[in-house]
Amino acid sequence: MGHLARAACVLTALFAGVLVLSGCGSGAAEDAAPIAFTGIPPGGTDRHVFVVDPDGGPVRELTVVDGDSDPSWSPDGTRVAFRRWARKGCRRPHQDCAQIVVVDADGKRSRTLTAGVHHSLQPDWSPDGRRVVFARWQDDANPFANSMDIYVVNADGTGLRLLTRGPGDDASPAWSPDGKRIAFISTRSGSYDVHVMRADGSDLHRLTRTGKPATAPAWSPDGNQIAFGSGDGELVVVNADGTGLRTLTRSFSGDGQPTWSADGERIGFVRQGIFGDSLYVMREDGSAAHRVDIGEITQPSDPDWAPVGAD
Repeated sequence: MGHLARAACVLTALFAGVLVLSGCGSGAAEDAAPIAFTGIPPGGTDRHVFVVDPDGGPVRELTVVDGDSDPSWSPDGTRVAFRRWARKGCRRPHQDCAQIVVVDADGKRSRTLTAGVHHSLQPDWSPDGRRVVFARWQDDANPFANSMDIYVVNADGTGLRLLTRGPGDDASPAWSPDGKRIAFISTRSGSYDVHVMRADGSDLHRLTRTGKPATAPAWSPDGNQIAFGSGDGELVVVNADGTGLRTLTRSFSGDGQPTWSADGERIGFVRQGIFGDSLYVMREDGSAAHRVDIGEITQPSDPDWAPVGAD
């Protein structure tokens, strides 16, 4: 579809407090599962969470609170965890407190999982749906106040536990499909590299040594590979044992934030551009990359592909 046709996508409905935007995709249905992502709605100034069929169709607004970001689908596709600003009573500099919130997939009911004077972000569900792992900027009472560490909490908000503790930043945790390991990025080795640990925080080791900052690791559904962003704007993939590093994309402007389809055959990602960022989908080998139509929503980020069958 040409740029003029894409520009013709307009606001088509507004009902029951849910924003629906027209999509002008091909209508193909390789994978019925939608992608949740963050973006700025038409006329808006801050991000909300949206859901889109990557093969065409309307875009649905899942949250309507400014600043919501970092969506993560539950394994059964019935809930989405995300980050929400919580500035009331926040004693952190710049009032940058944020909590992990879970909303039903229809957007109607939400509840907060975390609490305290912290900035919690980047949630990811365990494969059994019982726990959520996330990153947290520490509060000022912590000796590592200027660092980010990895925490885990039960899906009902109980059982908060620290998994990593400095030095440096630990961020972007991603649970392996078998539930036994968590991949994340860390500066504990001097630069942002992908690290892997057991789900209880033990056996932590460095997986990549590319010499370029790594971002946003994502496990393939079979657990054999991890895709991540490279510091020079490439998307790369590596075997789960650290071998076989290969490049998937080489974009002039930069690619990042990969997310795998449930069948492992496609990868969604964000491509930066001169005229703004776009949501893209490609085959798992890096071929056939194409832009996903998200109507008039701008600055898409944080894509997360839902399990098959999620609405």
